[in-house]
Amino acid sequence: HIAVMDLLALGDAMTTPDDDLALASVLKSPLFGLDDDDLMAVAPGRAGRLLDALADAAGERDPSFEPSGQAGLSARPILRDAAFSGPQDEDVGVAQVGEGSSHSRHPHPEARRAVSKDGPRGQRLAAAHARLTLWRTEARRLAPADFYMRVLGRDEGRKAFRARLGAEADDVLDEFLGQALAFGREGIPTLAGFLHWMRAAEVEIKRDLDVSSGEVRVMTVHGAKGLEAKTVILADIGDPPRGAQDGKVLTLPATANRPALPVWSPTQGDDPPPVAEARLAARARAEAEHRRLLYVALTRAEDHLVVAGALPGNVKDVNPKSWHAMVREGLAPHARAVEVEELGGTVLRFRVTEGDAAPPDEKPAHDARAPAARPLWAARRLAPEPLPRAVSPSTALGHVHRPVAGPATATDPDRALRRGVWIHRLAERLPLVAPGEREAAALRYLAAEAAAGAVEGAAGFTSEVAAEALALVADPALAALFGPSSRAEVSIAGTLEISGVSHMISGRIDRLVEEPGGGLLLIDLKTDRTPGSPAPDAYLAQLALYRALLRKTKPNQEVSAAILWTALPRLDRITPDALDAALARMAAIP
Repeated sequence: HIAVMDLLALGDAMTTPDDDLALASVLKSPLFGLDDDDLMAVAPGRAGRLLDALADAAGERDPSFEPSGQAGLSARPILRDAAFSGPQDEDVGVAQVGEGSSHSRHPHPEARRAVSKDGPRGQRLAAAHARLTLWRTEARRLAPADFYMRVLGRDEGRKAFRARLGAEADDVLDEFLGQALAFGREGIPTLAGFLHWMRAAEVEIKRDLDVSSGEVRVMTVHGAKGLEAKTVILADIGDPPRGAQDGKVLTLPATANRPALPVWSPTQGDDPPPVAEARLAARARAEAEHRRLLYVALTRAEDHLVVAGALPGNVKDVNPKSWHAMVREGLAPHARAVEVEELGGTVLRFRVTEGDAAPPDEKPAHDARAPAARPLWAARRLAPEPLPRAVSPSTALGHVHRPVAGPATATDPDRALRRGVWIHRLAERLPLVAPGEREAAALRYLAAEAAAGAVEGAAGFTSEVAAEALALVADPALAALFGPSSRAEVSIAGTLEISGVSHMISGRIDRLVEEPGGGLLLIDLKTDRTPGSPAPDAYLAQLALYRALLRKTKPNQEVSAAILWTALPRLDRITPDALDAALARMAAIP
């Protein structure tokens, strides 16, 4: 879709300032609204990049758009929280261009003569440059989904696409944003990575035909698959594929001695017998596809289907294998000729009725048959289906375990809760940051969180939390838990039957690790200052439920569980017997 192509071109212009074609394309898109004359005023005769010529025409050179190799998007991991992003000069290295550079800061003379900065064109170019500068800054530090949401929402890009392309662009833009969000969940959300991922993906959007909008939509039969409309006009005569349209490359079928073999055969007269058979088989497949497409076309209409078409001027007869001829042959015996003044002739009308086709002004005869008796079951009230009992894993035993508080949180339950939340979030995100940058990233995040929550005495508290989280992810004995074979915050939901009662379970596993032997290890992070020995029943019940759900979805994998005590740090594996006993204790709860 042209809207997706424009958004991808915008991404190319953000990540590769030297890509003049991408920049020119996006400048002419609805996002900027420039025309050919605007580009001709700055592009011809430029000494360097189109971006520099645009900046000169606007009277301002953007230092962040320097020649490739000197500046660009940081290759370091970018976390979703803005608090994890350091100052701009830390994430992006911007080199100053010296006097000897081919991209000097002196305005381009051609652009200066061609554009009056006070005229309408100069104002449009200046507005385009200002928008590019803003988006370039945001593309450095935002995830692709956040960046494109600002482009389409705050900066009214969606409104501009709708104005030019119509309301159907909304479906495409929604799906594009959905793809950006999905990409962010898969890994590190970089803009360059998203552009590559989108171009490698095969996404097809099917839009429901909104007949109330009063639009007439023109599409191919392939594009109409899965859609319906009240009235459909099949305006193509539907000629079948001809021999002249045979492909030059044919495929000989596989045999016991060799696989399928492609063969180049430009003319039919040169075909040896095996190739001639392959050509006939290809034509048979094409004819079958021709009939399948007719079936698709005929089944798109809810109420009215019009089968029409036009013949070229040098053709007098309809091909008997065309769509029009096949429909006429099948329906003509059951249709009636009707004069249509607007068409200046007679058409055949076929109506789906219980008897013969009736004229449009003739009402069907009254059906004198007695109505069927209403069956007894139709009046019987159905018994309500029992709903699964909703159970939260953390309260499966009817209570929540309260960990022993430390000195800093003993008198402040809110602070204890905040400490647990912060350690969980840092344990999730710090492994994505380079080891040398983790401490600064953790302190930035905690400072922002403390400021937002108005936490008193935050400096010492946040330092303590940061130290605990940093020690956790840096412990060599726990490296596998935070490596590439692990995932954080894995949502899980399902139903379990305990003592004959169905329970709906929904929760989130702190970390899930695929172990070298192929088994799964589910880990629950606990921030207790004094770990329990043995582990509290509430903790065991939570792990037991998660393990039972995973075993349903992964019946061929061994699933084990462990508690990671963050304050020590220490990993305690829970035996299968202890987990089974925890499930048994839940079964005893009425």
